[in-house]
Amino acid sequence: MSLMNAPNQNLATYVAFDDLQLGIHAQHVVARIVRMWEVHTEVRTVTDRHVFLGHSLLLLDEKNSATHCFIPASLAEKYNGIFKEGIILQIQGFEVRPCTKHNKITDHPFVIKFNNETTFIVEKESWLKIAKEKFRVHNHAHLVGLANTNLALPDVVGKIISIQGSNLCDPTSTNQIVVNLWLQPNVIVSLSLWGKTASRLRAILSGPISLTSVVLVTAVNPTILDGTTIFPNQKINPYFH
Repeated sequence: MSLMNAPNQNLATYVAFDDLQLGIHAQHVVARIVRMWEVHTEVRTVTDRHVFLGHSLLLLDEKNSATHCFIPASLAEKYNGIFKEGIILQIQGFEVRPCTKHNKITDHPFVIKFNNETTFIVEKESWLKIAKEKFRVHNHAHLVGLANTNLALPDVVGKIISIQGSNLCDPTSTNQIVVNLWLQPNVIVSLSLWGKTASRLRAILSGPISLTSVVLVTAVNPTILDGTTIFPNQKINPYFH
C-alpha cells in the first residue's frame, strides 16, 4: 500500500543515489521528481502502434545526483494524479537494476524500478533542501560526440530560427513539429517533437512567444542523419525565455 502525506518515517535510514546497491534490498531514498514522461514502444513503420510501457521519472537527491526511475505500465494507474514534477518523495521497497545503454538518461549506472512492494510518502519542502533543476548544457561538438550512441540525454540552448508543422496554434494536436535552432555561428540543428510534447509547444505558440526566442531544451537524444544533427525524443521538455 502506498503512503501519502504521512509523518516522516526512518529518515536516518535513507541513502543517497551514489550509495544504492543492486537488487531488492531494504533501501530508502528521498528525491525530487524533476521530469516525468510516458514511455511507449518505438514506431518504425506506418503499421506499428504505440504500446504504453510505463512512466519514467528523472529523480534528483540532496547531493544533486540524478537517476532514472521506471514505473511499469501494470502499476502506472496507481500513481496517476499523485506523482507530479516538482514534488519530493520518500520511496522504499523498490528494485535497483543496472541501467542499459538503450535506456540511459543520466550518468548514474543504476535505475530504480517500482514493483508491487514499493511504498512512498509525498514530503513537504521544509525539512530537506533538494534543487528543483539540474541542467547539463552541451555545445555542438559534445552533441556530435554523443550522436547515435544513446549514452546520455544532454540539454541544449539555442535560438529559434523557424518552426515547421501543421496546426501550430492548436494545443490539441499531437502531430510532429520540427524546430530549427541556432546553436552557434554556422551551426543550425533540428529539434523534432511529437505527442504530448508537441501539444505543449503548440500551447506555448498560441501565446506571446517570438520566433527569435531563446530556448532551453532538456533531455535531447542527439542523432545525425544525412549529415544533419537532429534531436528526436519524446522526453523533451522545452523552456522558453
